[in-house]
Amino acid sequence: MNEYFINISKSLKIKPNLISSYETIHKIVTIFQYHHSIQRIKSLNFENCNVLNFSQVNEKDVRDEILNLSSKKATRKGDIPANILRDNIEIYVTELTRLINTCLLNGTFPYELKLADVSPIFKKKTF
Repeated sequence: MNEYFINISKSLKIKPNLISSYETIHKIVTIFQYHHSIQRIKSLNFENCNVLNFSQVNEKDVRDEILNLSSKKATRKGDIPANILRDNIEIYVTELTRLINTCLLNGTFPYELKLADVSPIFKKKTF
């Protein structure tokens, strides 16, 4: 087992179930406001800086990304498998491209798409 991931919650002093996937970043930052990584980010003074600048995408960009999806990855209940997305790409690529560009122009992003399942994977030590 990877000791780092086993013991990380102890070193951060996280109580079980303290952070749910629905809490806002602001609340998490408040909880960990004195953690060294949060202090470092605050010291960089990004408040008046437009650090993210996204360009619109075209249908080719969207099509290429969908065609590169791995069909070996498992999907969650309710998700569309990669092979179905690839096989039916011409049906929805125009509308999906429009939706992505609308989100980029408006500076919005659907909440449901912000959620992710993150699973740490142990890597062998190389030294």
